[in-house]
Amino acid sequence: MTKLNDAGEVLTVIIPVANMAGNLKKLRSTLMDGGTFGIQFRIIHDFQDSTTSSELRELIADFADSNIELTEGKFGSPGAARNVGLNLVNREWVAFWDSDDLPHVKEFMSMLNQATLENSDIAIGSFEIFSDVDNLLIGKNVLPVERSKALVQIASKPGIWRFAFRARILNGIEFPNLRMAEDQVFLARLNISCFRVTLSKEIVYRYFSGGPNHLTSRKEVMGDLLIAANITKSLTNIQLNGAATFSLELLIRQLTSALIHGGIEVRAKAFMKILSLFSIQNIKKFKSIVIIFARLLGSK
Repeated sequence: MTKLNDAGEVLTVIIPVANMAGNLKKLRSTLMDGGTFGIQFRIIHDFQDSTTSSELRELIADFADSNIELTEGKFGSPGAARNVGLNLVNREWVAFWDSDDLPHVKEFMSMLNQATLENSDIAIGSFEIFSDVDNLLIGKNVLPVERSKALVQIASKPGIWRFAFRARILNGIEFPNLRMAEDQVFLARLNISCFRVTLSKEIVYRYFSGGPNHLTSRKEVMGDLLIAANITKSLTNIQLNGAATFSLELLIRQLTSALIHGGIEVRAKAFMKILSLFSIQNIKKFKSIVIIFARLLGSK
Protein backbone atom coordinates (compact mmCIF):
# COMPACT_ATOMS: atom_id res chain seq x y z
CA MET A 1 0.00 0.00 0.00
CA THR A 2 1.24 3.52 -0.83
CA LYS A 3 2.19 5.52 2.25
CA LEU A 4 0.07 8.60 2.96
CA ASN A 5 3.11 10.84 2.64
CA ASP A 6 3.75 9.43 -0.83
CA ALA A 7 0.12 10.02 -1.83
CA GLY A 8 0.52 13.75 -1.22
CA GLU A 9 3.39 13.90 -3.67
CA VAL A 10 1.02 13.14 -6.55
CA LEU A 11 -1.50 15.86 -5.59
CA THR A 12 -1.81 19.49 -6.68
CA VAL A 13 -4.27 21.63 -4.71
CA ILE A 14 -5.61 24.81 -6.30
CA ILE A 15 -6.76 27.50 -3.86
CA PRO A 16 -8.39 30.73 -5.11
CA VAL A 17 -8.07 33.74 -2.79
CA ALA A 18 -9.79 37.14 -2.89
CA ASN A 19 -10.42 39.86 -0.28
CA MET A 20 -8.92 37.84 2.56
CA ALA A 21 -6.79 40.48 4.33
CA GLY A 22 -6.57 39.62 8.02
CA ASN A 23 -8.24 36.24 7.42
CA LEU A 24 -5.44 33.93 6.32
CA LYS A 25 -5.13 31.90 9.52
CA LYS A 26 -6.95 28.91 8.06
CA LEU A 27 -4.87 29.01 4.90
CA ARG A 28 -1.70 28.96 7.03
CA SER A 29 -2.97 25.86 8.81
CA THR A 30 -3.79 24.17 5.48
CA LEU A 31 -0.33 24.88 4.09
CA MET A 32 1.32 23.57 7.25
CA ASP A 33 -0.69 20.33 7.22
CA GLY A 34 -0.26 19.89 3.47
CA GLY A 35 3.49 20.37 3.69
CA THR A 36 3.70 17.28 5.89
CA PHE A 37 2.43 15.24 2.95
CA GLY A 38 4.36 16.96 0.18
CA ILE A 39 1.25 18.44 -1.43
CA GLN A 40 1.84 20.94 -4.21
CA PHE A 41 -0.16 24.15 -3.70
CA ARG A 42 -1.12 26.60 -6.42
CA ILE A 43 -2.55 29.71 -4.73
CA ILE A 44 -4.36 31.93 -7.22
CA HIS A 45 -4.95 35.44 -5.92
CA ASP A 46 -7.78 37.29 -7.68
CA PHE A 47 -6.24 40.69 -6.94
CA GLN A 48 -8.71 43.13 -5.45
CA ASP A 49 -6.68 44.75 -2.67
CA SER A 50 -2.98 45.19 -2.01
CA THR A 51 -3.23 44.18 1.66
CA THR A 52 -4.29 40.64 0.81
CA SER A 53 -1.44 40.45 -1.68
CA SER A 54 1.13 41.58 0.90
CA GLU A 55 -0.18 39.17 3.54
CA LEU A 56 -0.15 36.26 1.09
CA ARG A 57 3.46 36.96 0.13
CA GLU A 58 4.50 37.17 3.79
CA LEU A 59 2.67 33.94 4.56
CA ILE A 60 4.27 32.01 1.72
CA ALA A 61 7.72 33.40 2.58
CA ASP A 62 7.35 31.86 6.04
CA PHE A 63 7.30 28.40 4.49
CA ALA A 64 10.18 28.65 2.02
CA ASP A 65 8.59 25.67 0.26
CA SER A 66 9.03 25.13 -3.47
CA ASN A 67 5.70 23.27 -3.47
CA ILE A 68 3.83 26.52 -2.74
CA GLU A 69 3.44 28.89 -5.67
CA LEU A 70 1.50 32.17 -5.79
CA THR A 71 -0.06 33.54 -8.98
CA GLU A 72 -1.76 36.96 -8.97
CA GLY A 73 -4.01 38.69 -11.46
CA LYS A 74 -7.47 40.17 -11.92
CA PHE A 75 -9.60 37.15 -12.78
CA GLY A 76 -13.04 38.23 -11.57
CA SER A 77 -14.36 35.01 -10.06
CA PRO A 78 -13.34 31.81 -8.25
CA GLY A 79 -14.05 29.86 -11.44
CA ALA A 80 -11.70 31.94 -13.58
CA ALA A 81 -9.02 31.76 -10.87
CA ARG A 82 -9.28 27.97 -10.72
CA ASN A 83 -8.87 27.77 -14.50
CA VAL A 84 -5.56 29.59 -14.15
CA GLY A 85 -4.55 27.03 -11.55
CA LEU A 86 -5.48 24.14 -13.83
CA ASN A 87 -2.91 25.35 -16.33
CA LEU A 88 -0.22 25.02 -13.63
CA VAL A 89 -0.93 21.41 -12.68
CA ASN A 90 1.86 18.90 -13.30
CA ARG A 91 0.87 16.10 -10.92
CA GLU A 92 -1.40 13.11 -11.27
CA TRP A 93 -4.23 14.28 -9.02
CA VAL A 94 -5.96 17.67 -8.59
CA ALA A 95 -8.12 19.07 -5.78
CA PHE A 96 -9.81 22.44 -5.27
CA TRP A 97 -9.80 23.78 -1.70
CA ASP A 98 -10.93 27.16 -0.36
CA SER A 99 -8.78 29.50 1.70
CA ASP A 100 -11.46 30.06 4.35
CA ASP A 101 -12.05 26.37 5.14
CA LEU A 102 -10.04 23.63 6.88
CA PRO A 103 -9.39 20.42 4.96
CA HIS A 104 -8.78 17.29 7.04
CA VAL A 105 -5.55 16.65 5.20
CA LYS A 106 -4.69 13.25 6.67
CA GLU A 107 -8.17 11.87 5.92
CA PHE A 108 -8.10 13.43 2.44
CA MET A 109 -4.82 11.69 1.72
CA SER A 110 -6.22 8.40 3.01
CA MET A 111 -9.13 8.77 0.58
CA LEU A 112 -6.73 9.56 -2.26
CA ASN A 113 -4.62 6.56 -1.40
CA GLN A 114 -7.68 4.31 -1.59
CA ALA A 115 -8.69 5.81 -4.94
CA THR A 116 -5.23 5.10 -6.30
CA LEU A 117 -5.43 1.48 -5.16
CA GLU A 118 -8.85 1.12 -6.78
CA ASN A 119 -7.59 2.76 -9.99
CA SER A 120 -10.38 5.32 -9.77
CA ASP A 121 -10.61 8.58 -11.73
CA ILE A 122 -12.35 10.54 -8.98
CA ALA A 123 -12.38 10.37 -5.18
CA ILE A 124 -15.18 11.95 -3.14
CA GLY A 125 -15.29 12.21 0.64
CA SER A 126 -17.69 13.32 3.34
CA PHE A 127 -17.62 16.73 5.01
CA GLU A 128 -18.72 18.66 8.06
CA ILE A 129 -20.19 22.16 8.28
CA PHE A 130 -19.10 24.64 10.94
CA SER A 131 -20.42 28.11 11.72
CA ASP A 132 -17.93 30.80 10.80
CA VAL A 133 -19.48 33.00 13.49
CA ASP A 134 -19.05 30.84 16.59
CA ASN A 135 -16.98 27.92 15.21
CA LEU A 136 -19.60 25.37 16.25
CA LEU A 137 -20.54 22.22 14.35
CA ILE A 138 -23.73 22.69 12.31
CA GLY A 139 -23.90 19.26 10.71
CA LYS A 140 -22.20 16.47 8.82
CA ASN A 141 -22.71 15.22 5.28
CA VAL A 142 -21.70 11.56 5.16
CA LEU A 143 -21.75 9.78 1.81
CA PRO A 144 -23.89 6.67 1.38
CA VAL A 145 -21.96 3.58 0.33
CA GLU A 146 -24.29 2.85 -2.60
CA ARG A 147 -23.12 4.73 -5.71
CA SER A 148 -26.57 5.77 -7.01
CA LYS A 149 -27.59 7.22 -3.63
CA ALA A 150 -24.21 8.91 -3.25
CA LEU A 151 -24.56 10.66 -6.63
CA VAL A 152 -27.98 11.98 -5.60
CA GLN A 153 -26.50 13.40 -2.40
CA ILE A 154 -23.53 14.88 -4.24
CA ALA A 155 -25.80 16.64 -6.74
CA SER A 156 -27.83 18.22 -3.95
CA LYS A 157 -24.74 19.21 -1.93
CA PRO A 158 -21.76 19.13 -4.33
CA GLY A 159 -18.88 20.71 -2.40
CA ILE A 160 -16.13 20.42 -5.01
CA TRP A 161 -13.52 20.82 -2.25
CA ARG A 162 -14.24 17.23 -1.10
CA PHE A 163 -13.27 15.87 -4.54
CA ALA A 164 -9.96 14.73 -5.98
CA PHE A 165 -9.65 14.25 -9.75
CA ARG A 166 -7.14 12.53 -12.00
CA ALA A 167 -5.63 15.44 -13.91
CA ARG A 168 -5.97 13.65 -17.25
CA ILE A 169 -9.79 13.55 -17.09
CA LEU A 170 -9.95 17.35 -16.75
CA ASN A 171 -8.44 18.10 -20.16
CA GLY A 172 -10.75 20.54 -21.91
CA ILE A 173 -12.99 21.00 -18.85
CA GLU A 174 -13.16 24.54 -17.45
CA PHE A 175 -15.04 26.43 -14.77
CA PRO A 176 -17.39 29.16 -16.05
CA ASN A 177 -16.45 32.72 -15.12
CA LEU A 178 -19.08 32.87 -12.36
CA ARG A 179 -19.07 33.84 -8.70
CA MET A 180 -21.71 31.26 -7.75
CA ALA A 181 -22.39 27.63 -8.77
CA GLU A 182 -19.28 27.52 -10.97
CA ASP A 183 -18.32 24.22 -9.33
CA GLN A 184 -21.72 22.71 -10.18
CA VAL A 185 -21.36 23.62 -13.86
CA PHE A 186 -17.85 22.15 -13.80
CA LEU A 187 -19.17 18.86 -12.42
CA ALA A 188 -22.01 18.80 -14.95
CA ARG A 189 -19.56 19.36 -17.80
CA LEU A 190 -17.33 16.60 -16.51
CA ASN A 191 -20.17 14.05 -16.21
CA ILE A 192 -18.80 12.45 -13.07
CA SER A 193 -21.37 9.66 -13.33
CA CYS A 194 -19.38 8.33 -16.30
CA PHE A 195 -16.15 7.74 -14.33
CA ARG A 196 -14.84 5.21 -11.86
CA VAL A 197 -15.36 6.81 -8.44
CA THR A 198 -14.07 6.03 -4.96
CA LEU A 199 -16.55 7.06 -2.25
CA SER A 200 -15.34 7.68 1.29
CA LYS A 201 -17.41 7.98 4.46
CA GLU A 202 -14.44 9.68 6.14
CA ILE A 203 -14.83 13.38 6.91
CA VAL A 204 -12.19 14.90 4.63
CA TYR A 205 -13.14 18.57 4.80
CA ARG A 206 -14.48 21.20 7.21
CA TYR A 207 -16.62 23.78 5.41
CA PHE A 208 -17.36 27.08 7.18
CA SER A 209 -20.73 28.73 6.60
CA GLY A 210 -22.09 32.19 7.31
CA GLY A 211 -18.93 34.28 7.24
CA PRO A 212 -19.06 37.90 5.98
CA ASN A 213 -16.64 37.11 3.13
CA HIS A 214 -18.71 34.22 1.78
CA LEU A 215 -20.17 34.87 -1.65
CA THR A 216 -23.26 32.97 -0.53
CA SER A 217 -23.95 35.88 1.84
CA ARG A 218 -24.15 38.43 -0.99
CA LYS A 219 -27.45 38.98 -2.79
CA GLU A 220 -25.80 40.74 -5.74
CA VAL A 221 -24.10 37.56 -6.94
CA MET A 222 -27.24 35.41 -6.90
CA GLY A 223 -27.91 36.22 -10.56
CA ASP A 224 -24.97 33.96 -11.39
CA LEU A 225 -27.14 31.03 -10.28
CA LEU A 226 -29.45 31.72 -13.23
CA ILE A 227 -26.53 31.82 -15.67
CA ALA A 228 -25.27 28.54 -14.21
CA ALA A 229 -28.77 27.09 -14.58
CA ASN A 230 -28.86 28.04 -18.27
CA ILE A 231 -25.54 26.29 -18.90
CA THR A 232 -26.54 23.22 -16.91
CA LYS A 233 -29.93 23.00 -18.64
CA SER A 234 -28.21 22.95 -22.03
CA LEU A 235 -26.13 20.00 -20.82
CA THR A 236 -29.20 18.04 -19.70
CA ASN A 237 -30.52 18.35 -23.25
CA ILE A 238 -27.50 16.63 -24.82
CA GLN A 239 -26.53 14.15 -22.10
CA LEU A 240 -27.98 10.67 -21.73
CA ASN A 241 -29.21 8.48 -18.90
CA GLY A 242 -27.18 8.80 -15.67
CA ALA A 243 -25.23 11.85 -16.82
CA ALA A 244 -28.42 13.74 -17.71
CA THR A 245 -30.02 12.78 -14.40
CA PHE A 246 -27.02 14.08 -12.45
CA SER A 247 -27.04 17.38 -14.39
CA LEU A 248 -30.79 17.69 -13.85
CA GLU A 249 -30.23 17.33 -10.10
CA LEU A 250 -27.64 20.14 -10.25
CA LEU A 251 -29.95 22.33 -12.36
CA ILE A 252 -32.82 22.04 -9.91
CA ARG A 253 -30.49 22.75 -7.00
CA GLN A 254 -29.33 25.96 -8.71
CA LEU A 255 -32.89 27.14 -9.37
CA THR A 256 -34.05 26.24 -5.86
CA SER A 257 -31.14 28.17 -4.33
CA ALA A 258 -31.94 31.20 -6.51
CA LEU A 259 -35.61 31.00 -5.52
CA ILE A 260 -34.77 30.88 -1.81
CA HIS A 261 -31.80 33.25 -1.54
CA GLY A 262 -32.09 35.67 -4.48
CA GLY A 263 -33.58 39.15 -4.68
CA ILE A 264 -37.03 39.82 -6.13
CA GLU A 265 -35.92 39.82 -9.79
CA VAL A 266 -33.76 36.71 -9.42
CA ARG A 267 -36.56 34.88 -7.61
CA ALA A 268 -39.06 35.77 -10.33
CA LYS A 269 -36.76 34.51 -13.08
CA ALA A 270 -35.95 31.35 -11.15
CA PHE A 271 -39.66 30.68 -10.65
CA MET A 272 -40.32 31.00 -14.38
CA LYS A 273 -37.44 28.66 -15.18
CA ILE A 274 -38.79 26.14 -12.69
CA LEU A 275 -42.20 26.30 -14.33
CA SER A 276 -40.60 25.70 -17.73
CA LEU A 277 -39.17 22.42 -16.45
CA PHE A 278 -42.73 21.14 -16.15
CA SER A 279 -43.59 21.93 -19.76
CA ILE A 280 -44.83 19.27 -22.15
CA GLN A 281 -41.37 19.04 -23.72
CA ASN A 282 -40.03 17.70 -20.44
CA ILE A 283 -42.84 15.24 -19.81
CA LYS A 284 -40.44 12.27 -19.86
CA LYS A 285 -38.45 13.94 -17.08
CA PHE A 286 -41.54 14.98 -15.11
CA LYS A 287 -41.36 12.24 -12.48
CA SER A 288 -37.63 12.82 -11.91
CA ILE A 289 -38.16 16.57 -11.55
CA VAL A 290 -40.93 16.14 -8.97
CA ILE A 291 -38.84 13.68 -6.94
CA ILE A 292 -35.78 15.95 -6.99
CA PHE A 293 -37.78 19.03 -5.92
CA ALA A 294 -39.44 17.10 -3.10
CA ARG A 295 -36.08 15.88 -1.84
CA LEU A 296 -34.44 19.31 -1.99
CA LEU A 297 -37.32 21.08 -0.26
CA GLY A 298 -37.47 18.35 2.35
CA SER A 299 -33.80 18.90 3.22
CA LYS A 300 -34.18 22.62 3.88
